[in-house]
Amino acid sequence: MNHSRIPSISTNGANLSIKRRRLSSSPMLQDVTNHVYARPSMRHASEGHSQQQNRRLLNKYIYGDATVIEEVKKRERKIIKDINHFRNAILEIEKESAQIRERQLPDIQYAISKRTTMCTELQKELSQQVSQLDLKEGEIEMIRRNEEMNVSNLHLKWSVELQELETQLRKEQDDKRLEWEKQLLQLENIKPDEKIEQEIRQLKTEMAQVEEEWQELRKRNQEKCNEYSKQLNQELEEYKSLKVGPMEEIIEKQTELKNEKQNLDSQYRSLVQQIETYDKECRELENEIDQIEQRISKTEEHNKPLKEELDTFLIEYELENRKTQDVQELAHKEETFYNAKFDKMEQEQLRRRKLENSIDEMKGQLRRFAYVTGEFLDCEVDYAKRCIDSIYSFNRIVPSMLMNEKEMLFQEYEMYHDMCLGRGINFNLISVSNEPWTGLRYALLKFLCDKCLSHYHIYLQYVFLSEEMPSQDMLSQDDSKDDKEIELKIEKDSIEIDSCIIRIKSGFEDLPSSVSQETPRLSSGIGIVKFQLTPIVGDSKLEGKPIDFYFVEVCDSRMISILDNVVSPSQTMKSPISLIFKKLLLDTKSCLWFNLNDKYDYRSLLDLSNRISKMKIQKNGRRSI
Repeated sequence: MNHSRIPSISTNGANLSIKRRRLSSSPMLQDVTNHVYARPSMRHASEGHSQQQNRRLLNKYIYGDATVIEEVKKRERKIIKDINHFRNAILEIEKESAQIRERQLPDIQYAISKRTTMCTELQKELSQQVSQLDLKEGEIEMIRRNEEMNVSNLHLKWSVELQELETQLRKEQDDKRLEWEKQLLQLENIKPDEKIEQEIRQLKTEMAQVEEEWQELRKRNQEKCNEYSKQLNQELEEYKSLKVGPMEEIIEKQTELKNEKQNLDSQYRSLVQQIETYDKECRELENEIDQIEQRISKTEEHNKPLKEELDTFLIEYELENRKTQDVQELAHKEETFYNAKFDKMEQEQLRRRKLENSIDEMKGQLRRFAYVTGEFLDCEVDYAKRCIDSIYSFNRIVPSMLMNEKEMLFQEYEMYHDMCLGRGINFNLISVSNEPWTGLRYALLKFLCDKCLSHYHIYLQYVFLSEEMPSQDMLSQDDSKDDKEIELKIEKDSIEIDSCIIRIKSGFEDLPSSVSQETPRLSSGIGIVKFQLTPIVGDSKLEGKPIDFYFVEVCDSRMISILDNVVSPSQTMKSPISLIFKKLLLDTKSCLWFNLNDKYDYRSLLDLSNRISKMKIQKNGRRSI
């Protein structure tokens, strides 16, 4: 490191001694910066004198002494010069560190590799030594266990001997105790001499006389003490009365001086604490600066290979970006071609649906759609030929895995719906299932709100008809009318229902929860939702001819059997629900959706669809059973 070009600060010679003399000879800077540069021996000797000088110079700096302020400014300029000097030194250090990385690091890495090989050999030797130590530890453990067994045996042996000795000692103690007790009893039984008893009595009488004299002397002393204490108390109170005034003044001065001293002490402590905190903050900042510089150097070292990798990745990215641009251009061309084909396919599908609807209309049969849910392992479903087991045929067979109820209405049912509205005829949609099919009703309501609300005024009625219990108006909110029987009037091509009517104005949000959600059914019956669609003529408020659309829900076995009897020519119809079925099937355009689920008995639904397919149209436009 002798060839370094780093600007160094010499620590030997006259320059350092000059700087120290200046710092030690300038007490103003020592006071301002709170640092004293002096020898350790001189520091302890001149501690009291330096504190007085510090206070005087601090007062000068606070009250604006020009010389002190000038010295402070000189100190600040010197600090700025040192900062610039150290910045240049840091740049030179970075240059030298780069040289070290290029020259000395390979040698160090080679030495490190040698050391690693030596370490591996040492590790092998250590592993052998460790195995030997383990063996020795096993031997030591065996010896330790043997010694413990020997010690335990000796303990048992000596414990027995100790117990024997203890029993002997106890016997000897008991014998000695008995002998001494006998001697004590003999001494207690011996009687004293008569001369000694007389002397004891004389001494007791003399003692009583002395006690009486001592009590009299005690009373006299007590009386004299009380008199003397009274005199002393009187003299003390006279002395106190003379000294109370000046004592109070002295106490007040003492309290004031104590308060001033406490204030000054608190100020001094606060100043000392501030100086200590500032010193700590400066040290922490210096440490943080050193840590940040170290991190910067480490990150620079770490970033060099990353920058090289980034350059290589950028080159690869540019190549890949060009390839992706070419692929995107091809994809855009393919997308435009695909969109054109997809639009054409949608037009063809619309055309196909219209043709299928016209073909169904020309055949004159009732439309029968099957909605298949499940695997149907016991029968064969042919979606292309639209038949099940090659016996039961349908106009459409829709798997539930591919379409939900909403998609089914917009794709398969829409043509039939538009045809009936275009012709202005009354029509119906009958759902037949083994369980309540609430999803179809919900999807149908959404379908009508989205498709017809902008061109038609929609009025809604919803009733539940049963033969076992009174019928219910599902839209009525008046509890008093729940027991009222619902009247139905069969017209030429429609059914009039005496129930609550709701107009759908803004959309699906206008509907009550009883229409959109599943309602519990206590008995068998059918649900009829009647929609009256009145077309809006242009922008005016005029209305056209209203069209009645009936949505009928058949979701239990008894109602399915009644519908089966209606379409069977050999059966007679007596119930009012059978008359409703017959009116809707014969005098209105009909479409039936069968929900075929393999969890239930779907064979009855297949037989019912087969009988419905045999209904024919007469010359007057009505169907015959």
